[in-house]
Amino acid sequence: MKRSILLSVISILFALVLFMTAGCGETAPPDEAGPEEKPEKKEYSPGTTEGPTFVSEWLGITLTLPDGASFADTSRIEKETSGTGIVPAASEGASPAETPVCDLMVLDSAGNVCLLLVETDTFGTYGVKLSAEDYAKVLMREMGMEESGEAPEEKVIAGIPFFFLKGRDSGEVYTRFLVGEHEGITVTIILCSHEKQNPRAETVLDAIKASAGTEESSTDSTAE
Repeated sequence: MKRSILLSVISILFALVLFMTAGCGETAPPDEAGPEEKPEKKEYSPGTTEGPTFVSEWLGITLTLPDGASFADTSRIEKETSGTGIVPAASEGASPAETPVCDLMVLDSAGNVCLLLVETDTFGTYGVKLSAEDYAKVLMREMGMEESGEAPEEKVIAGIPFFFLKGRDSGEVYTRFLVGEHEGITVTIILCSHEKQNPRAETVLDAIKASAGTEESSTDSTAE
């Protein structure tokens, strides 16, 4: 598995960027019923890594890497996302209100990407406010999944509802997306699975779920 694995994923996200910057979406109309008192939002902060552990206080997750996995450093993330508009969350001045940020990239034992965590404020970044469900539908359109009539499944991780898209098989990599929204920011988890992967992308996701008190397993037989 080479860099083409991630490029197949990034090409979908980049197509989504083009869709939104072209103004194909619509912003939500103002609330005519008058202002409502809303709960105070928790200010966004990127996750941090120390040794084999990633902590996102903002999302409420702690990931301890399974054996064989490692975190991509900032330079690797920059290399993999070059030309896509996505920047590492650790970059100076990086903010999901201005550009999509890659908060986490996990590599398998062979150094291939198996999981990414991308966060963006769709309105602040593109001028188009999309709900998580609409964002997921656009991804389905870009992956050619609309004709199948398949609807996204709903899953909950760290108390956040995610729309799970079963994916796209490029022949080398099986890509799946989970799209959720937290504090007005779209959160996308991308799983990249392939044969003989160690650890499997699903194993990394299960570790995230376990840290957030989500017991449901993500394991399927596709990447075995």
